[in-house]
Amino acid sequence: YRKRMFYGFYLQAMCQSTGVLVVANYMVLELNNLGVTGSMPLLLLAVYNSWAAILNYVNALLIDRIGRIRIITIGISGCIVCLSIVTALNSRYGTADNPNKAGQAVAVLFMFLFVTFYGFGIDVSSYVYCSEIFPTHIRSKGVGWSVSGLFLMTTIYTTAAGPAFNTIGWRFYLVFIVITTLMLPYVVLCFPETKGLSLEEVGALFGDEVAMDVSHLSEEQREELDANIAKTTDLTTFDLEKNRHHVNIGSQISKMSGTDIEHIEEVGAGGRKIQ
Repeated sequence: YRKRMFYGFYLQAMCQSTGVLVVANYMVLELNNLGVTGSMPLLLLAVYNSWAAILNYVNALLIDRIGRIRIITIGISGCIVCLSIVTALNSRYGTADNPNKAGQAVAVLFMFLFVTFYGFGIDVSSYVYCSEIFPTHIRSKGVGWSVSGLFLMTTIYTTAAGPAFNTIGWRFYLVFIVITTLMLPYVVLCFPETKGLSLEEVGALFGDEVAMDVSHLSEEQREELDANIAKTTDLTTFDLEKNRHHVNIGSQISKMSGTDIEHIEEVGAGGRKIQ
């Protein structure tokens, strides 16, 4: 399961490397630098977080239609573009005494677009993907390990954010832009898509042996296969009276000890009568 553990950890670390928590934590100060003063920065922060929560619900609705990797790719790409524009506008208009209010307003707009892409494509999808790639018996441990990547990066970025903003200012955003730009291609090229797959099919993507591989079948072929399986296991057509003798034998065998069963196997099919 090392490959799955690496994928989960890598994905969560990349999502946190968008800088979403740093942007949210230092948003009030950034808005002050962009000329937004008074109670308005706090109000905008409240709207910012509320909007992100709404988009999490949208993400949950769309993840099965778009696909996990595709929607994460859209979200990460959008965050990179939006944060790049915010960084550029901060370098130009990021002082409270700057007379260009239009430039400052556009910077605020793209901060909201940044969280739009994060809430729409990343926040829900990353947790869903990390849970789906692990089999049931180790899923809790696998998800816990994956989320440790998020908290590790959170600790690093938020610890460094205060001194970094005091020292290099808006240039700290370049760290998030560069890291996510470098990490995203590996996800796009190497991470398997789990949309619409059963746990067995997901396991097959990671090299597990499965009893029946149906990943190559179309939706119609899968429905036909399910119907055929249902027919072979339909107990409504089972004649209990005709098969009562076999049912009784089965119930008696289930009550026998292991020694008796082994003896029957040695004697053979016609060698002993079950009492």
